[in-house]
Amino acid sequence: MLTVFEDKVVLVTGGAKGIGRMISEGFVANGAKVYISSRDVKACEKACKELNALGTCSSLPLISVPTPSLIPTSPSRQRQRTRHPGRFLQA
Repeated sequence: MLTVFEDKVVLVTGGAKGIGRMISEGFVANGAKVYISSRDVKACEKACKELNALGTCSSLPLISVPTPSLIPTSPSRQRQRTRHPGRFLQA
């Protein structure tokens, strides 16, 4: 019998704790291959071990996030950033 998410791949950011953890568990229990990401490396690994008892789960702990000033941008984006320094712009 096929489950709802069989042969599907899901990425759950914040999937190691709280609501994200419950969402991860729901996808795993329904047949999806789940990747969870979290800033807390230990919690990410622990949740993944627990979820592997139900199905397939892999952890993708967040190692570092570049600050917006380190992301290469075009000169026009640089001008936008200086006019609106509090607003994050995608590179």
